[in-house]
Amino acid sequence: MCAVCSQMSRQDALEIKTLEITETIHNTCAPVTHYAARCRTCGTRWLALEVFDEEGRQPSEWSWSVDTKR
Repeated sequence: MCAVCSQMSRQDALEIKTLEITETIHNTCAPVTHYAARCRTCGTRWLALEVFDEEGRQPSEWSWSVDTKR
């Protein structure tokens, strides 16, 4: 795991230049978006969950986990 990946927990997936977003799933029933991503530097695969405010407009929280199923 590279230096960027080791500090991933509170970063915005869309702002990290070393991540390639491979899949995006918008939940129509809740203000959340799921992302699957791969680090271009070390190849680590990540799953990210972006939670939005009550109006569904501003991201309010990120949750990260390593994708162990691939």
